[in-house]
Amino acid sequence: MDDETGIIKVWFLLLEGLTGAVSTCPRNYQPQTLEVLFELLRSIASIPGPQFAVFAVTNLLLPMLLSWVRRSTRTSYWDTSLSNFKHACGLSAELVVDHVIYFVTNDIIITGVHRMIKQMFDLLIECIGQPMESISRLGCSCIRHVLLKTGPIFTDDMWTIACKSMQQAVSVSLFSIQQLMTSFHPGSDDFTGDVGQVKVAARRDCSEMESERLRQIAQQVFLLDSQFSTIEADDSDDNRSFIFIIYPPDADTTVNIDLIKPGKKVIEIVHLLFRQYILLQPQPIYAIDP
Repeated sequence: MDDETGIIKVWFLLLEGLTGAVSTCPRNYQPQTLEVLFELLRSIASIPGPQFAVFAVTNLLLPMLLSWVRRSTRTSYWDTSLSNFKHACGLSAELVVDHVIYFVTNDIIITGVHRMIKQMFDLLIECIGQPMESISRLGCSCIRHVLLKTGPIFTDDMWTIACKSMQQAVSVSLFSIQQLMTSFHPGSDDFTGDVGQVKVAARRDCSEMESERLRQIAQQVFLLDSQFSTIEADDSDDNRSFIFIIYPPDADTTVNIDLIKPGKKVIEIVHLLFRQYILLQPQPIYAIDP
């Protein structure tokens, strides 16, 4: 893409420095760094041009965000950078939407557009798989936004990428459910399990706020709109958490549950179903923020 002037290399080094600084600079400076970065990413679609704009998104912006997500799974990084990451992810989704709409509606053929769409979906699927509810909801909401905005103008190849990505997103949101259901035969009415035994353990390690949040999400996931009016207020102070303990086939069910590999928390399963609920809703939903 560069010519004898070497200006493209200068642009690349400038954007590389900014993207590298976004997730590593002090928290107070992240919003300003993001503002400058995305201002430049939007402007380069005109100068130096759309081909370089797509190249910058696929080789700098989206890999940086993916690294940001994966780094945060091993640390408490979300405690200090959650809002900035959500802002960056939302801006990235909007940038990709703008690029795709501009290229498709103007019949501009750019190498790497399909890769850009695939990388954007991969990033959002990575967000959906995060244990933190706000990040997983962000991934679901951004996928819906990209599809609703660009879907009507997608080419066949773009729709192939989108459908495969949606299939993967649904699979991620149902992963724990699928693991739990391996203990049961189709149509089974035995709640203790057919293949391996399943037990429920209760623990008093759940705060009142967490219990209330779980009830709110469970109502959205499991109840029909017509059933909400029939719910009676729960005045109990039982703030226990529940875990499904999944025993392997032929395992000794009398063994201490602490010796069994970690089970599936009910709250995690409800959260996963809630992500599925967001992905499959035909209309935008307005969920209660945690």
